Amino acid sequence: MESSGRIASKRLRAEATTRVMRDIGLERSQLATGLPGLSESDFNRLMGLGKPVIFRAYACQYDCVTKWDSVEYLLRLSEIEERDLPHRKYQVFEGDESGRLGLTSGTSQRVKMSLKHFLASDRMDYLLGIHERGSFCPVQRHARDPERASPPLQQDIPGSIELLTWFGRYFGYASEIGGQIWDHQQFFASKEYCYTDFHYDSYFNFYFCCVGTRKWTLAPPEASSLFQVHAGTYSNRSNIVPHLSDYASNPEAERFSYLEVELSPGDVLFVPPFWWHLVQSVPSQCSGLSIAFNYVFSAREDRIYDDFENAMRGAEIRILKRQQLLYATRRKRRSEWVLCDSDTSFVGEREKSRVSYQEVVCKSSYTRWSKHETLYLLSVLPMHWGRWKHILELGRDHFHPERDSRQILEKVRRVFGSLKKPSYESIVDLIHAHRINDI
Repeated sequence: MESSGRIASKRLRAEATTRVMRDIGLERSQLATGLPGLSESDFNRLMGLGKPVIFRAYACQYDCVTKWDSVEYLLRLSEIEERDLPHRKYQVFEGDESGRLGLTSGTSQRVKMSLKHFLASDRMDYLLGIHERGSFCPVQRHARDPERASPPLQQDIPGSIELLTWFGRYFGYASEIGGQIWDHQQFFASKEYCYTDFHYDSYFNFYFCCVGTRKWTLAPPEASSLFQVHAGTYSNRSNIVPHLSDYASNPEAERFSYLEVELSPGDVLFVPPFWWHLVQSVPSQCSGLSIAFNYVFSAREDRIYDDFENAMRGAEIRILKRQQLLYATRRKRRSEWVLCDSDTSFVGEREKSRVSYQEVVCKSSYTRWSKHETLYLLSVLPMHWGRWKHILELGRDHFHPERDSRQILEKVRRVFGSLKKPSYESIVDLIHAHRINDI
C-alpha cells in the first residue's frame, strides 16, 4: 500500500500537469489571421508564429468555389473523367449510425468507385481522394493517367497559388518539375455530416474549403501527452472526441483549452506539423455536399522533427517548474522536511524539531546546485549516508560556501523522492544515466 506522502506527491504532479496543459491551451487559443491584401512579408511573419493561420475568403473567386456547389456541374465533369480516365477509382465510405466517417474511422464499409458513381449513389456518403501508389486524387494527375489527360476537376484550381509560392520560398522548398513544390494533394467530399478522429499529421497542410462548412478543433503539439491513447507511445491518434465532450479515455483532456475554427467556402487554413485536429464536415444546403482539398508539404528537414521534440521538452520543463511551485506554495500540505541540529548527529524526525517549513525557507537564501556538487554528493552518499554534517565538512572544497545541511537534505530528498537510503547500485546507475538535473 502506498504511503499518504507518496499519494499526495502523485496528486501534486497531476495538478501541475493539468495547469501547464491548460496554460498551453490558453496561449494558443487565438488563431492567426491573414488579412486581405496580404504581402509576402506579412505572410512570413505569420509563418514565424508556428501556429495555424486562417486566410479568410482567400480563394472565394476560384472556380472550385463558385462552381462545385452544383451537383449537375460535378456530374458533367465526372462523366468526362469516366470517359477519358476509366481507371480512376476512389476510396468511398458508407455511412454508419454513429456518423463517424473518414479514413481513421475503421467502422465504415470501404469500397472503390468512380466519382460519377459516388455522386449518384444513395448509400455512399464520403469520398477520400489520396495521391498514393494504389489510389488517386480527383484534383491531381497520377502516373497511371495518359500523357495528355488530366482530371477534369483540376481545371477549376489555379495552376499558381501565391500562398504556396511564398511558403516554398520561406521554408526553402526547391521548385520541382512543372513548378510543383508540394508533395501531393488530398480531396475530401461528403454527402452527410461526418467527422474524423482526433489525430495529428507530420506535414504542413494548406486546407482549402470549397463547398459547405468545415469545423476544425485543434490543439498544439506540446499537449500530446494529454491526448495519446498510451502515454509515451507517440501515437498520432487519440480516443477522445472533443466536440462531443467524449473524454472517457482521458478525463484530464476535458479541461484543455482547444482552438476551434469554422471554415466557409473560400477560406484557407494553414496547419503546421504535429498539431492535433478533428475535422467536421457540414454539407451545403444548396447541393447537399461538403468538399475540400489540400496541399501537403512533407517535412523534408530534420529540424521539423526537432521543433516537435523541443515543444515536448518545453512542456515537460514547465510541468517540473509547476510541480516545484506547488510544493513551495501549498499551505495545508504536510511537511516532509527533516533538519539537522547544531551537532553532527542526525535528528531525522519532524516531531523533534519545533521549526516549521515556512520558517526554514526564510532562514537562508536559496543557492542553485551545480552539477559538480550533485555528482560529488552522490559519490559520498553510499559511505556516509545519514552523516549529513560530516558530508558537508568533507565537501568543503566542492560545495558552495553558503551550502548548509538543510540544503543537502533537500537535494537528497528531491533526487531520490525520500530520505530512505537507496542501494549502492541505484546511486551508481543514477550517476551513469545522467538523470540528475540541477534544481
